[in-house]
Amino acid sequence: MIDKFLKKLGKKPETPLEEVCVFPLPNTVLFPGTVLPLHIFEDRYKLMTEDLINSKINLAMSFATKSNQEGNFKPSLICGAGSVGLLQDFPDGRKDIIVQGQKRLKIVKYIQTEPYLKALAQAIPDEPFSSPNEEKAYHQKISNLARRWVFLNPEFNDEYIRYIDLFLTPHSLADFIGFYFLPTTIEKQKLLETISRKDRVNHVMNFLYEKIAQLEIAHQRHSVDFKPKILH
Repeated sequence: MIDKFLKKLGKKPETPLEEVCVFPLPNTVLFPGTVLPLHIFEDRYKLMTEDLINSKINLAMSFATKSNQEGNFKPSLICGAGSVGLLQDFPDGRKDIIVQGQKRLKIVKYIQTEPYLKALAQAIPDEPFSSPNEEKAYHQKISNLARRWVFLNPEFNDEYIRYIDLFLTPHSLADFIGFYFLPTTIEKQKLLETISRKDRVNHVMNFLYEKIAQLEIAHQRHSVDFKPKILH
């Protein structure tokens, strides 16, 4: 799907290739607009972190899946990438860092394998909504669903509802919900690889519809007279 869309852009890439460090992890997917804290303790990744901080290049978080019976992992070519900030530097070289997701990348070519992975990568542009009016309508839909979900969910404080208004686009809200709440890493990676903003929002709205339905059933079991508040 991504390759087909990139071909529509023509032979020349919209954005130049950039050098990135690649961090493959089996249970992690990074989205633009999200923040990922990491504790770095392996020697090779201590070196990688030093390189990232000194060179100011981006870190690409690659979802790694098992490639054979021996348990070897294969990094995904589609990654979330962003800048790295140092939170704490321990005396033994361990580090607490934070990765601020900024973009989707496709790894084009590995240029280093030891002691850690480096690659040339290309930013993946989103496929936009068909019109500003369509984007506005989807923004209202997903925002209302998110408010209703927060209102019905006993694990959330109602104050979280006002945070939804901080997201100025429907796709940024969808990425945020996907990053924190989709149940499996495979689902998160699938959402990351979806370049259509409309398709990403629809995927997350289906997730919200399902969660809201489950919560409404739970409320009705506890109160025959339960009438959920309509949020606008």
